[in-house]
Amino acid sequence: MSFGVILCMASYAAAAPGLTGGDDPAIMLDLTSGHPPSLGPASAAVTIVEFADFQCSYCSRLAIDLERAIASEHNVRLIYRSIPARRHSWAKTAAEIEKCVAVQNLTAFWDLHDFFYSNPSSLNDESVYRISVERLSKGSFNVDKDLLTVCLSSNSGAAEVQHDIELGRKYGVAFTPTLFVNGVRYVGAIDPTRLAEVIERAKKDVQNLGAEGGPGRRSDSAKSPDETACYVVEGKGTSCRHE
Repeated sequence: MSFGVILCMASYAAAAPGLTGGDDPAIMLDLTSGHPPSLGPASAAVTIVEFADFQCSYCSRLAIDLERAIASEHNVRLIYRSIPARRHSWAKTAAEIEKCVAVQNLTAFWDLHDFFYSNPSSLNDESVYRISVERLSKGSFNVDKDLLTVCLSSNSGAAEVQHDIELGRKYGVAFTPTLFVNGVRYVGAIDPTRLAEVIERAKKDVQNLGAEGGPGRRSDSAKSPDETACYVVEGKGTSCRHE
């Protein structure tokens, strides 16, 4: 089966400087800084930071698998960061709305998150706010519409989205979805089996770290050159170019 021009990178080799082994706690402190929307316990051994775009079909595919993984695991946390592509008509507006909703109610954030990914054809830049408000009003989310409007009109949501974009740029994020699992970068929509393996490996690395009592490093086996994260340019494969 052909997927067009496929680019494959070894996950550790593809990482930006300082991201090769998850051995610098400052990286994860930076990636999790502020108050980004999250799912799962803050004390989790494994933290997944996702950089995504609401109009990226591969992000939509991965979103389902990530939420299932979090639901089935008791020691994994997911942090969501938005880096909408300029060419996408309503992704940036949706991201700004989500940032403002998350300040009030995380449950409402995740409900809209799922709705955006499940209904892309029904949304556009003019309708996404109206449809979001209508959906929130039908649920028991206690989201104050006036506060939401103030947040958006003051550009607070836009500032949060810009922070995510700059953070992604700092760590070399060029495609969505991109995951950082305890600081190790994976590019593209990882399938459920692969995702489970990645999480399990991260758990084992944390256990090894605790046993050694030293700074965190991936085991040699975790750095095998044949471990690859693949993506393709523009539209086919496992990720979307962020531009």
